[in-house]
Amino acid sequence: MKSQLLSAELTAAGYAEDVFQLMPSPQADPSLRLAVTHLHKPEAAGEQQVVLLHGQFANRGQWYRDGAKGLAHELVEAGYEVWMPEMRGHGLSPSNQGYRKNQLSDYANTDLPAIDRFLKGRRSNRSLVWVGQGIGAWALLQALAESRLDAERVSSLVLIGLDDPGCSWRNHRLSFWSRLAAKRKGVAPLPRALDPYAEPEPLSVLSADLYGIARSVLRLPEELTVPPLCMLDLEQEQPSQRFSGQLLERWSGRKRRLSIQCQSFDEIWQNPQTFQAIRSAMLLWLRGHNRERAPALA
Repeated sequence: MKSQLLSAELTAAGYAEDVFQLMPSPQADPSLRLAVTHLHKPEAAGEQQVVLLHGQFANRGQWYRDGAKGLAHELVEAGYEVWMPEMRGHGLSPSNQGYRKNQLSDYANTDLPAIDRFLKGRRSNRSLVWVGQGIGAWALLQALAESRLDAERVSSLVLIGLDDPGCSWRNHRLSFWSRLAAKRKGVAPLPRALDPYAEPEPLSVLSADLYGIARSVLRLPEELTVPPLCMLDLEQEQPSQRFSGQLLERWSGRKRRLSIQCQSFDEIWQNPQTFQAIRSAMLLWLRGHNRERAPALA
């Protein structure tokens, strides 16, 4: 797999921001390019690597924006190195030739393993904390269920706003006409009035068989090594209590759950209480689950 450094900057806040471009699948799709942003303090390596995967209609701005204090900044200040991949056609990742036909399985089977290999090459065998929101969380689950990620290198897993498998894309606050246009064009937009930073999303990704992924995860062999799990439920997402409960039971003894009242994920930028709740929960989890995999915090 080829990769190149696109830019290396020192931000006004004193962070090193390096942007890499990966070319993970030249045989299957030579047009595929994935951008990965590395945010860290230049003077020292962080104590742990944290990978932040954005959700639907989003990009790295979900975690990191110029002039705003986001979750990525908080993690770097706490001593972690942060990696922020952007999926196909999002943020700094250009749209591939088959953009309108991309599948969630492409993220899980091609993109995430490529990101994992890239990080392994740069940081040897250091373990990673994987954080996913929405579609990013489901891609993580599918990659683990299909052994696309090495579970031994996943020190812990954080899932934020895991969508209800029954909601699919219809509950993403789209009007009837927006849904109709999405079916015709194959791409669903999110109205700018709801989120000025939103990006379009392929309908084929939003229509993924989340039930199938859920069943695959719950069928994992009991003897399989699974990483510690932290789930942060955003109440407006209407999480599937049945699936969430079964998933937490599957990761018995190594879990933590927190329900957070939030009208939208983007609200963490405007609501200090919501932001503080997510920040505190994640930092507690990271400190309690390093590569030694300590028991879950009470």
